[in-house]
Amino acid sequence: MIAGRLDELLTTLTPETAWVAAEPTTVYVDGAQFWAHVEDQAGAEALKAGQVSASAPVLVTARWQDARHLTTSSRIRRADGRVIEVARPVRELGRGDGAEILCTYDADGGA
Repeated sequence: MIAGRLDELLTTLTPETAWVAAEPTTVYVDGAQFWAHVEDQAGAEALKAGQVSASAPVLVTARWQDARHLTTSSRIRRADGRVIEVARPVRELGRGDGAEILCTYDADGGA
């Protein structure tokens, strides 16, 4: 893992249950920050429930020790404020040298 490629400071967002108006709802709280390389992939379209929806895949490369705790219920906030959702389990690169995290922008484009 080449540290020079880790050029963006990201913040993990961890889901927690909060009670709002006597109803449980999921909120995301800030977690650890870590350096990573973020690469926007070409857009893809998927057929879901009879509707075509656009998704923008994002590939995040980070150190293994920084990313191993992420799950598919986690989100990541980019340095520019956009939020991406972890789409697949974190994939280890080498022998714990690095991690690849496949993500997508959330429903509102990460805004």
